[in-house]
Formats: sequence, C-alpha cells, structure tokens
Amino acid sequence: MKYSLLLICLGLFVHPVLAADTIALQGVSTIGEKKYAFISFQGKTFKRREGGTIGEWQIKKIAPRTVQIKSQNKPDMPLQELTLQSRMTEHTSKPAAKTKPAVPMPFGAKPAAKTSSATAPKFKPRTIADEDVPAGHHRVRTPFGDVLVKDAKK
Repeated sequence: MKYSLLLICLGLFVHPVLAADTIALQGVSTIGEKKYAFISFQGKTFKRREGGTIGEWQIKKIAPRTVQIKSQNKPDMPLQELTLQSRMTEHTSKPAAKTKPAVPMPFGAKPAAKTSSATAPKFKPRTIADEDVPAGHHRVRTPFGDVLVKDAKK
C-alpha cells in the first residue's frame, strides 16, 4: 500500500515536468535562402535555423508549414515532424476555418485584381493650365499631376 501511494505521488510530481518539455512549432519564416523556425520549448520561444538545437532536439529540415527534428540523445529514433496547428480562441469552441495552403506565384506574375474597374474609383491627375501659372513659377508635369515650382533667383 505504501509503495503504490509513493508511485502515485511520484506520478503527480513527474507529470508536470513531462508536460513542460513539450515542443511545438509556432511559426516559420523564409526570407530568400534564410529559413527560421520559431519553436516553443519549456515555456520559451526559440528562433533557430536548420542544424540548430533546442534541448536534445536538432532541427534537420524547415519547410513552409513543418519542421523535421531529430533527438541527439536517441540516434536510432526516426525524424519527428512538427506542424503548425490551427488555434482555438477562448471565445469559440470550434477550430478556426481551414485555409488553403499558399501557392507560390511564378516569377514576374501579377496577382489578380480584387476589385473590378467598374467599382474602383478612377484616378485623375491634377492639371494646371498655362494661364494659371503665376509669375516667378513654372509648371512640372508628373504622372500624379502638375506641380508648381518656384523659379530659381539669378
């Protein structure tokens, strides 16, 4: 009886430690060839590149929505994959709506316009007539409209 009570007490003390060791992927940043993973571990968030370590884990590969990690203490353990998880807010009981993964656009391609030309307001540059240019100034035409510039004193 004493032995089982001891095991229960140890289980209560060990369980929070195991929960504190959880590791989760918070985000991924890719800027050019530089890839960073933002990983939470033991209540802190770490920013690491491929090859970096957090605790016993080494980051092997960073992909757009996943990170592959490997235990340094257990070399025979296969790669583990961390994925970005959908989050629930405290005000809703349903997970956030799933979105389609981003599709990279070919180099030089332009995204489709979100508003039609019929509903978008037309830009009309401001023009200044010759007779409206005061003495000592001259008009400069730009794609955004005319501008009056004071002449330099000689």
